Amino acid sequence: MVDTTYRTAFEQAKKDLAGAMERRTAAAQVLKEANEEIVQLRRAVTALAVLCSEDVEDSMGLTEAVRTVAPIGKWWTSKTFAQQVEAIGVSLSDLKNPEASMLSVLNRLSAAKELEATTGKGPDGSVKLWRKNNPDDDIPF
Repeated sequence: MVDTTYRTAFEQAKKDLAGAMERRTAAAQVLKEANEEIVQLRRAVTALAVLCSEDVEDSMGLTEAVRTVAPIGKWWTSKTFAQQVEAIGVSLSDLKNPEASMLSVLNRLSAAKELEATTGKGPDGSVKLWRKNNPDDDIPF
C-alpha cells in the first residue's frame, strides 16, 4: 500500500512538473514576443521623434537595454551589445566611458547568472562573449 501511495505521488509530481515546464515555455515565448515588439516600437519612436523634432525620453537604462537585446543561443561581443542597444534608441554618448559601462553591465549580469560568458577567438586574439542564459538549462534531467 505504501508503494502505491509513493507511486501515485511520483506520477502526479511528474505531471505537475511537465505542466509547469509547459507554462514556463509558453510564458517565455510571450516574453520573447513582447521584447521583440518593444525593440521594434523603440526603434519607431526614436525615428519618429527625430522627424517631429522631439526628444525621446530615455526611460530605459543601460542594464535594461542589455537585457532587452541579449540573444539566447547567440554569442555577442560587448561591441555588438553596444550597437544593438543603440539600435533600440538607448544612447551611450552621454556616458563618460561607454565601453567600460557596457563591460560593467555585462559582467554584473553574468555574475547574477542572467548572462552566460565565455571566451572566443577574434581577429585580435581572444575576445569575451556573452549570451542570455537558456531557461531550460537549469533542468537536471
